[in-house]
Amino acid sequence: MRTFYGDLTINEGYYRFCFQPVYCSNGIRFFVKVVHPPKRFRVFEMEQRSEQWRVVNAPKADDFILAHEARLSVLLEELYKKNSAVL
Repeated sequence: MRTFYGDLTINEGYYRFCFQPVYCSNGIRFFVKVVHPPKRFRVFEMEQRSEQWRVVNAPKADDFILAHEARLSVLLEELYKKNSAVL
């Protein structure tokens, strides 16, 4: 699977996310990076837990990311399904 990008509008601001898949013993995880706007956001990881994608390394993730985790989960699920079907 390849790296893919997704866009969200949060609080009237435009954000572009880069999702890079990594295969591990528990299945698949994604390294997620905020590409736009170029701020101080760190790379964080998301993995699927039950029906939803969750931020794995919560202490390293910004409060902004944690506050919008549900919206990121929906975006990642849509992109994951679309890109999995292509392969």
